[in-house]
Amino acid sequence: MNRRDFLSRAMITGCGVSAMLPLDCLRYNQAESRYFLGADQSNNQIVLFNGIPDTNQKVGEPPSWKFETDLRPTDAKRCDVDGKVSVLVATHGAIYKVPFQESEKIIWAETYPSCHSVEWLPDGNLISASSNDHQLTVHYHAVNEGQHVRLSKSVDFRFGTAHGVTYDRARQCIWALGEVLGKFKYHAGNAPRLELLDTFSLPLCHSDGHDLYPHPNGNLLITTHEGVVELTIGNFAYPKLVAELEGVKSAVADAQGQIYITDPTDIDGYENWQTDSILYLATGEKLTRPDARFYKVRLWERNGFSY
Repeated sequence: MNRRDFLSRAMITGCGVSAMLPLDCLRYNQAESRYFLGADQSNNQIVLFNGIPDTNQKVGEPPSWKFETDLRPTDAKRCDVDGKVSVLVATHGAIYKVPFQESEKIIWAETYPSCHSVEWLPDGNLISASSNDHQLTVHYHAVNEGQHVRLSKSVDFRFGTAHGVTYDRARQCIWALGEVLGKFKYHAGNAPRLELLDTFSLPLCHSDGHDLYPHPNGNLLITTHEGVVELTIGNFAYPKLVAELEGVKSAVADAQGQIYITDPTDIDGYENWQTDSILYLATGEKLTRPDARFYKVRLWERNGFSY
């Protein structure tokens, strides 16, 4: 079976959406509840789960929603567009835009096996970031395949160790993270393309940029080999070192600016990039989901920076 046949089979028979709560049930009071969206590599699923722990700091309730794929997941993001909620999913070999409720078709595209991040673009296309392949890839040209829609064409832009990508709605640009932080203009149309506008060295002499995600205050949160850093757009000269922790895989802030990270855990049988827990930086509180093997985890909150 060739690679495309495998990916097509994965979309047709191996992937599924399971929703146990309607969206209205997840419009919660932050003081009473919090939900997380995790890329769980233990069973190749994206899971949405309640983050309120029991007395043992465990969050073991069944997921409220999940998306299954035959490929190892690396990231998941909530995407709100025109009043509709989707989940953007990156895996090692394919990307997806999955409707949170099952009224629309899943959009998907084949990409590189080192894919770490995906982002939605205003014209409906997707862009992926693939680290070992050093590529940002725009996926376009939608083809109806029955229950799914495939973006059948793509165009690459070489970007060293591309790990993270996010759209900036206010500035109408794309930010990408790898060996450097890059700023791109996106040109839509029948032959979409990226135009590199500027590059910025990683702050504080850090290296190996990994995760890139908007802070609710309008800044950018990045993780590197050396730590977690907040960057003020327009004033990158004064970065804020949030945490001096090596190898953090994801960082996300809530509306109050409190930051949660996934920090790989030394657990027997786990890969050195996986963890079963989410660390709340302000207090050191660690929420553990038994048997999970998270790569990245996001808060289930609307991202007004991008959409």
